[in-house]
Formats: sequence, C-alpha cells, structure tokens
Amino acid sequence: MMTENNKIRPLVTMITAALLSSSCSLVGPDYVKPEAEVEPKWINQSSPEISKRTAELSTWWKVFKDPVLDKLITEARQQNLSLQVAGTRILEARAQLGIATSAEYPQLQQVNGDLSQQQISAFAPNTSSIMDRSFASTGIGFDMGWELDIWGKFRRGVQSSVANLEASVAGYDDVLVSLTAEAARAYVLIRTTEARIQVARDNVKIQERTLEIAKALFDGGLINELDYLQAESLLNNTRATIPLWRLRCGKRKMV
Repeated sequence: MMTENNKIRPLVTMITAALLSSSCSLVGPDYVKPEAEVEPKWINQSSPEISKRTAELSTWWKVFKDPVLDKLITEARQQNLSLQVAGTRILEARAQLGIATSAEYPQLQQVNGDLSQQQISAFAPNTSSIMDRSFASTGIGFDMGWELDIWGKFRRGVQSSVANLEASVAGYDDVLVSLTAEAARAYVLIRTTEARIQVARDNVKIQERTLEIAKALFDGGLINELDYLQAESLLNNTRATIPLWRLRCGKRKMV
C-alpha cells in the first residue's frame, strides 16, 4: 500500500524534471549575427587632428564655434517629428519587452476573500437568551496559473523583444545622426551662399568702377569699342549671378 509520501514523490519528480528541462531546452536555432566586410579602421584614423577630438565626436559641430549653428541643431532635435517618432518606438519596444518578460512568471494571480455573518432572531422557536444567535464565517483563497516554458516559447519572445529594442535604439541614433548632419549641411550651404553673394556684390562695385574707367578711355579714344563692351558685359554677368545665389539661399529679400 502506497503511503502519502510515495504518492506525492512522483508528482514532485515530474515537476522538477519539467523545470529543469524548461531551463535548458530551446526550440529553434539561436540567432547568429551575419558577417559583413567592414574595414578594421577608417582612413586617417591615426591622424593627430582626429585623435585629439575623439571625445568630441558626439558634438562634432561645436568645432565651428558658431552659436547660431548650435542653436539650430538643438531646435532641430527638439522639434523634428521623425526623431520624436523614433523615440516613441523605443518606449514601445521597452513596453513590449516588459510584457514578454512578464510571461516567464505566473500569468494568473488571483486572491479571493469573503466574509459573512448571520444572526438568528430572538423570537425564533427553540431559542433562549443564553444561546449564541450570531454566526460569522470568513474565507480567503489564492489562485495562480503558470505555463511552464518547457520549449522556450517565452524566452524566445524575450530574445526577440530585446533585439527589437536594440533595433529601435539603433534606428533612433540613425535618425539623430542624419538629422544633425542635414541641419549642419543646410546651415553651411546657406552661409557659403551668403558669402558668395557678398563676393559678387564686391565684384560688382569693382567692375562698375572699371566700366567707368573704360568709358572714359573709350570717350577719349584710347581704347576701342570692343574693350568697353567687354567691360560692360562682365559687369552685367556678375550682376546676374546675385539673383541666382539668392534663390539658392532661399531668401526673398536682400541679405
């Protein structure tokens, strides 16, 4: 005849074996990072100009020491919708990771409780004043359901969520780097165009003076008409470049 301990022992053994197997077995192959041909170091990596500023690469645009550029990049990072979406995806991936991790723990946890009290009327038959006419009962219960991760379904879900979170972070960094580069590029192009406009204006002043001299020489018969027309044509060509540079600069008014 089996004793109570002999009845429980097989059940404990089966549960222990299930727990051990759940901690060891995973269905499916593990993820292997694909190999890609990447240079071990980039060109001019050992250059002293680069090695001195290695710690400043995260804020590389500050090397220009331009407060307007610093403010522009700060505002671009704060107001860019694509960057905000990428940041929201990180929060979403973190929440999904939390959900996937919670599946490894008991999925159902429930606590029940009840309290009841009854009282017999003093006028009920077969009662007396010495009887206890009040009855009270209490009860409490706890339920827990747990699906054992024998084949690694939940652990694979956690691995997938971790990879999704890392991909979201990498996507955010990609958008951040691209946004910073584009903002700095646009600013540098505008400043370069403004400088070219100023150079063109300076050239116009010089060529206007040259045209006045050429006209005086032509009126005095010291040069022919071709020389005078060439000076006038050069001035008109230089003047024509200013509206084109202003159009590229994206401004409607004079700089």
